[in-house]
Amino acid sequence: MSIPKKMRFQQPVCWLLLVLCALATYPLHAQKPPKPLLSLDAVMSKDDQAKTGVSRLSAKERAALEQWLADFAITTATKTTGDALSPPKAPAYVGIGQKHWVKSKADGGKFIELEDGSLWEVSPIDKINTMLWLPIDDVVVVESKNPLYPYKLVGKQDAAEAKLVTSSRSGDIELFAATGSAVAYVSSENEMTIYLWSGTPCAYLDDGDIYGFNGKHLGWFRDGLVYDRDGRLIAATPESFREPVKAATVKGLKNLRPLKGLKELKPLSPLFVKAWSETPAEAFFLLGSR
Repeated sequence: MSIPKKMRFQQPVCWLLLVLCALATYPLHAQKPPKPLLSLDAVMSKDDQAKTGVSRLSAKERAALEQWLADFAITTATKTTGDALSPPKAPAYVGIGQKHWVKSKADGGKFIELEDGSLWEVSPIDKINTMLWLPIDDVVVVESKNPLYPYKLVGKQDAAEAKLVTSSRSGDIELFAATGSAVAYVSSENEMTIYLWSGTPCAYLDDGDIYGFNGKHLGWFRDGLVYDRDGRLIAATPESFREPVKAATVKGLKNLRPLKGLKELKPLSPLFVKAWSETPAEAFFLLGSR
């Protein structure tokens, strides 16, 4: 006996409806309530639970307390990761209003070093002015109204908003690892080359990007912080730490810089976070050595 065309169409539709109904009700019957990330039995003995009154809680109250403890533990762990660092802030400069002169410039005028050893990062807009500045040009440092670049370097012909990177007499940007130990430094006198503390040249700064001498793009330098390609912290200037960093040893003699390899294309900037990378700082910089 042949099946009417209307019934042939209705049969698969009915089966489809049954399957959809089964899938819709499946979570109600099959899924179990998620286990808490932190169990009271795992962190408290029966005696402690009795003394604190935890043993008298209902099952619902007990589950709520376990969830609160888990959330608190996660929040505390996340906060502790970034507590070693303070929010980037502009270091104070004591030479405001005084007459200075340009000792050197690097990265096409992005960084200006004055005769007192202070190193300045110029705003991208004003880099077109500083790229024409010459050593021994006179400069006066005044305050600006730009919170991102709170100082202004005033020359004879033009001016540039800038922020103080370091006031070290050496003019070097000293970098410290998560442990607070000195690991590397950026030399403004050597075209913003990044040397390990031992004196090994590994990488260099190029308009905020960190490239190895082998051409690899290693990461970024932002507001005194070094980030890897995942946006996690590798090293930071001493001003970026909440607590004083460890006393640094004497820097090793600088080795000769190798020739720069062909730069690879840099990736898109990631989301920069206040969390330390699992990669040791020295190993990170050595990725750029030739």
